[in-house]
Amino acid sequence: MTKRILSGVAMVATIGALAQAHVKVLEVPPLAPEEGLMLGNGDLSVSVYQDADAIIFRFGKGDVWDRRAYTNNVAKPPTIQEFRDGVLKEGWQAAGGNGGNLAKATKGAKDEKRMLELLGSGNTPIKNAAFPMPKPVGELRMRLPTDIAGQMRTTHRLFIEEGRLEIVCAWPDGISVVADAVVAPKENVLSLAWKVTGWNDHTYLGREKRLPVWFQMWRWADPKFSDWARQVAIACRHSGFLRSAQNYPDLEPLPKPTSFVVGTDGCIEQAFYPDLIFPQGFRYRMTLSMDSRTCGRSSKPAYLEGMDDAWVESLPLRQLRDDGTVGGELAVTVKTSRDASLVAAAPKRHADYVAQAKAAAETYWKSALTIPTDRYLEDLWYSIYHVRRCVLRGGTVPPGLYLPSTINDYSWWHGDYHANYNMEAIYWGDLTANHLEQTEAYFDCCDFFNAIGKKIAKDYYGGRGTFIQLEGYPMTWNDDYAGRLPLGRMAYMTGWFMTRYWEYYKYTCDRDWLKTRGYPFIRDCALFYLDFLQKAPSPNLPPQLNDGRYHAFPSICGEADMKDPMKLCDGWQVMIHCRHALAAAIEAAGILGVDEDLRKDWQDRLDNLPGDYRRGKKTTDYEWFCQLANPPEYRRWASPYAANTNTWDGVLPPRGQSNADTWYEGLQTIWKIGYPRSNSCQPEKTYARFRAALHQWTHANGLVWAMAIQNYGRAGIWSETLSVMAPFQEMMLQSWDGAVNVFPRWPKDQNAGFRNWRTQGAFLVSATFEDGTISTCEIFSEKGETCVMHGIWEVRDAQGTPVKTGTDRFGRFSFATKKDVTYTLKLVRR
Repeated sequence: MTKRILSGVAMVATIGALAQAHVKVLEVPPLAPEEGLMLGNGDLSVSVYQDADAIIFRFGKGDVWDRRAYTNNVAKPPTIQEFRDGVLKEGWQAAGGNGGNLAKATKGAKDEKRMLELLGSGNTPIKNAAFPMPKPVGELRMRLPTDIAGQMRTTHRLFIEEGRLEIVCAWPDGISVVADAVVAPKENVLSLAWKVTGWNDHTYLGREKRLPVWFQMWRWADPKFSDWARQVAIACRHSGFLRSAQNYPDLEPLPKPTSFVVGTDGCIEQAFYPDLIFPQGFRYRMTLSMDSRTCGRSSKPAYLEGMDDAWVESLPLRQLRDDGTVGGELAVTVKTSRDASLVAAAPKRHADYVAQAKAAAETYWKSALTIPTDRYLEDLWYSIYHVRRCVLRGGTVPPGLYLPSTINDYSWWHGDYHANYNMEAIYWGDLTANHLEQTEAYFDCCDFFNAIGKKIAKDYYGGRGTFIQLEGYPMTWNDDYAGRLPLGRMAYMTGWFMTRYWEYYKYTCDRDWLKTRGYPFIRDCALFYLDFLQKAPSPNLPPQLNDGRYHAFPSICGEADMKDPMKLCDGWQVMIHCRHALAAAIEAAGILGVDEDLRKDWQDRLDNLPGDYRRGKKTTDYEWFCQLANPPEYRRWASPYAANTNTWDGVLPPRGQSNADTWYEGLQTIWKIGYPRSNSCQPEKTYARFRAALHQWTHANGLVWAMAIQNYGRAGIWSETLSVMAPFQEMMLQSWDGAVNVFPRWPKDQNAGFRNWRTQGAFLVSATFEDGTISTCEIFSEKGETCVMHGIWEVRDAQGTPVKTGTDRFGRFSFATKKDVTYTLKLVRR
């Protein structure tokens, strides 16, 4: 879906500051992939860092995985009935998600081996093996002069609004090396132009009178897991990989990579073992194409024959100009088995790629933000959304826990799509920021879960629909790969995954998408809960329950223990996601005019949930509507909006008051994201506290770390922190209850503005906040829906004519809109 450009003269004049360029600058060499600046097109990403001798371009792609599944001696996954009987009849208990040695049956186990197998001691295809696992693609090394007198001064500049990276290495005697790089927006090509100045026949050192810059493309042999795990244990004093390696000492690494030359191009291929999607084995190829006028041809060095690693190299031709400069161009193309062919097309000129990258970036940054009173947060927003643009795009294989160009040979938690918030968190904020293409990548990820989820729902829950597992991978499975207790039977992710589908429709009002892509998944999630919920009394429920309500059992929250059966009943996470899924399915089916019988069944479950999960006797219509409308991850729901009467003393707690302060910042976003929707929000305090936490975790390249390197080593950039700006966006613009709310929780002392952000109802909003009040506001109606808003406004159409206003069913301000028309608004009162 295309983003619209607002054209109001007043708005353009007022938020002209949004057009300023954002340049991320590193003035010391970044020494690791996760410390470098990044380029990408949503499929191919490139992280740029350095060592003592080279500028290094490290490539990553979401589909490059070791997809092997360990199937020897694995436990048969449990059915939900086996789980229920074990808890109710045998008193099964376990500590933590994997049970382990503390697993037991307090009433005696009919088959103790089976009980222990399910609660900790048994194997699953993913529990202890080193795979599945994302893999790094490889690197291009631009070798620098190493024998020049004086200290090299290095500057990396990322021109965010151009999607271009410039690297300058300079020495005191006037020699410099400049590299200019972009990634093509539609082709998986890194284009690089380079130039050396100040070089002459008397400058060189060494045996040969050759240019100081030369290139190597490299894919190292996949290391043996046990060797790699030992190095990690030494580096960061964490033995997790080492314990796994000791359990499986003979795991084979990937086949050795190969290198070869085709014409003047150098190629490296990496083969993978067969899997269900690629029965012949997945492959990828890196192709190094040189500008033959200045760089000659690529070669496979004879002296490297017989090595396990794969190398190709290119030595530029000596063509010094009169002014002592020399330069050239090259391109690296990455193709995989998902492409029609591994053969790279002839590259374009670097200038053409630069122009394409700039045009694509200009389109992307029509969604904009300014916080002139806080340049750190403004720059953080641009840095983060730039990286989101590099790694998220519909129609690709999205990243898991880490960004592909920064991963190691092996990854914590298999680098998977972890579904009890980590994966969902990647995408928070993308709809408000009007980047639908990033949400579309989320749906691509969900497809992998859904394929096996249907089998789990049918074979292990005995019901319909789909069950979303805790762990996910970009591959096809024959059976439930995580079937252990309790982690393998946590039922809250199903409704959580549904949330983004329903929100996407609410923000776009795209009925065709809802019919073909959205509703089928929403329906399947609601069908799962329809069959999973049991009505009391029932032999499938604890005998204490006799209230005639529908209950979820067993329902694990978080990664909790298994002890008291009643504490496994109606877990709050399961119930709120279940409720949200049922309500969304009812409304979606009504919009499409389908599944009338199912709507009645869903409504029956919704009306007869237990305890606090059903509508209370004193709950107003609007309060109940808000409970059903607000996605469950925003747990601190607020209805209706009320003036903030809280005060704050201006004092921030010191770092280290909780473990999350010092080792796990990634978890903080889910705790913060609901605050702006809550009446307990104190804008100045909320802003200041979260800003302070982010500042402590922000690295020089503008990205926020999720977990401490001190604990986990250099694991790569954690993808879940790509959402850390979402709480600030919620302070600026909300529409979760179907009503546009402009700057609802923004601190009065912070001037700010945003352009072309999206709300429910398919509205694009641009607004500024100056001196404690909303100074300008425009709304573009994409679909011609009725616009509902918080506050009272004066509204004029594109011709300046006053627009008739009214109220909706809850008494909120509203006005009718026409498709593709921009409206100018002036706030009368909150």
